[in-house]
Amino acid sequence: ARKNALKNVSLLSRYVRQDVPVIGTEPSCILTFRDEYPCLLPDNEDAKILADNSFLLEEYLFHLHENKKCNISWKQKGPSVLFHGHCHARSSVGNSASASINLLNQAGCKVAESEAGCCGMAGSFGYESEHYDISKAIGEDRLFPAVRETKPETIISVSGVSCQQQIEHFTDRKPKHIACVLVDQIEQ
Repeated sequence: ARKNALKNVSLLSRYVRQDVPVIGTEPSCILTFRDEYPCLLPDNEDAKILADNSFLLEEYLFHLHENKKCNISWKQKGPSVLFHGHCHARSSVGNSASASINLLNQAGCKVAESEAGCCGMAGSFGYESEHYDISKAIGEDRLFPAVRETKPETIISVSGVSCQQQIEHFTDRKPKHIACVLVDQIEQ
């Protein structure tokens, strides 16, 4: 892990030092730079610089909007969206879903939060045969019923791939990553 962390820090910190932030769409990956790399490489200044300059896409865009630096023109009207936030992001960033929901609202969508907690996937946990039933039960607790009760024209949106795969596997819905929903709302 340290060897890979050093390689990634070496590759990415040179851009950060040129004021190019690292922006990503998968919470587990971006939050590894922010949470785990500084612990794996405690005396590495570049690891700290990378941690301080790594952002989730929706977090970064919302920050730009809040500071009146976002020059994206959004469509005035958009679809209804049921948004489900990623657990890792919730536990590490706080309520990252609020930035996502606010950004989707700014992009003209009518947004409701799933308020369902964990989807049950937890990275590879749900793929492991010994955890499959537990993974499904977690999703069935609140998330899957909320998805099934949502009107067919409502977009199910997520911020992480594992949540997307879990919802798709256990419901008849095809979730869209928040980045894809936002792209569809850019005024052309």
